[in-house]
Amino acid sequence: MKATGIISSIAIGSLMVFVGVRSAEASSIQLTTCTGVSIPADNPPVVSGCGTGPFGTVTVLTDGANVDVTVTLNSGFYFTDSGGAGKALYFDLAGSLPTSDIVNLTPGFVLDPASNPGHNTIGGTFDASTGDWEYAIECSESLPNNEPCPGKAGGSSADATTFSFTVDGASVSTFINNGSGFMFASSIFSSAANNGTGGTGEAAANGRLTDTATVPEPSSLFLLGSGLAGLARFARRVTRSRQ
Repeated sequence: MKATGIISSIAIGSLMVFVGVRSAEASSIQLTTCTGVSIPADNPPVVSGCGTGPFGTVTVLTDGANVDVTVTLNSGFYFTDSGGAGKALYFDLAGSLPTSDIVNLTPGFVLDPASNPGHNTIGGTFDASTGDWEYAIECSESLPNNEPCPGKAGGSSADATTFSFTVDGASVSTFINNGSGFMFASSIFSSAANNGTGGTGEAAANGRLTDTATVPEPSSLFLLGSGLAGLARFARRVTRSRQ
């Protein structure tokens, strides 16, 4: 076989290996809808209002048989927990996966122990202004007056604007809309709402998760790199032999 034919075969083989190995699927959805939550019993009273959206993004990354979920709020918005009335994230899962499958939460956040799979269709475990939900993640401590959750990740004392967790045995399609048509909802505090005096509300995501990128897994990149490195070595040998 001629040298050029061998080189071509190696290149094609490397690409076939790269294409054939599984990649991680990333999907995301924005929190764009606000349902105001007024809590006049608080002292001082909390005024409803999320300010101007979009308020943040929920990204779901498929990692083999699991999914990694990251919730990130935009500038000026913070997760809030008013003594248990608000949650950092509400969501539903098809098949009613057990709560033990929700793991690896960012420090400072916990799965609400009231999460109860299978209750969405009969009133929901959590009755929020965005509808009924089966699962909820909250701050690891209840805060008065809708104060922002402390950002405990990495030992930071700043207000929390992002957290993540893993759902074992799930895929992007495992996440489903609740009875009100929302995919996710988050209780947030907006520093800019109500002319800068601040406000709270539930920021929600309508519709379905959309694919944003296909991220090659490390093993895919390693195999492709190995194939191309072998191609480069062979090409150098051919060049030397002709000199």
